[in-house]
Amino acid sequence: MTRYSTQHDADVLSDPSEFSLAPWERWRAMLTTGKYETEADAARDFIAHVSDEHWRVEQEVTGEVVFPKPDCKSRNVRVDYALFPRPALIENGWSAGPIIVEVKKSNVKVGPVVSQAMDYMRCVFNGPYGQRFQPLFCVIFPLQRLYEHMQSIMSDQRIGHAHVGDDNVLRMYLNGTCAYTETGGVFLRSALKSGCKFGSR
Repeated sequence: MTRYSTQHDADVLSDPSEFSLAPWERWRAMLTTGKYETEADAARDFIAHVSDEHWRVEQEVTGEVVFPKPDCKSRNVRVDYALFPRPALIENGWSAGPIIVEVKKSNVKVGPVVSQAMDYMRCVFNGPYGQRFQPLFCVIFPLQRLYEHMQSIMSDQRIGHAHVGDDNVLRMYLNGTCAYTETGGVFLRSALKSGCKFGSR
């Protein structure tokens, strides 16, 4: 595995297709990507690319909203996956703890999915062995890079995206930067800066 220390180094992790859309094609980026006809198809491909060396995978993880909006009651939720980093990944620089992943089929409008992820970021989830955790990041799969206002909102809310590239490699992007690849590349410096601003921008 390789630990990347600069933004320039981390750029080599990115899938070139992330930057291939012309401005007039970017409407496509407001939909989940890939060619998955069902959510089950997307989930199978996602799990097939999650390295057992890097992650312990928990499926259908339950949680509770602990920061409800005003005049809204707390409720129980369930996210598709929680990924818990294994020692090999932590030793290579992963310091973001467990992350949660929401999976959708292809060509789903991104807006409601981002809203769902924002709800999850208000939750505490039930991990293995009775532990409870609040994730630093929620990742949407399959989704490629978004643009302009939506990307800004996702970065501020610590919502990332992931997809399997043309080279059949799973990549996860946080704060618009490739933070992890299934081959073991890790670059978190940019990601951990996101979501820390408060008030006036």
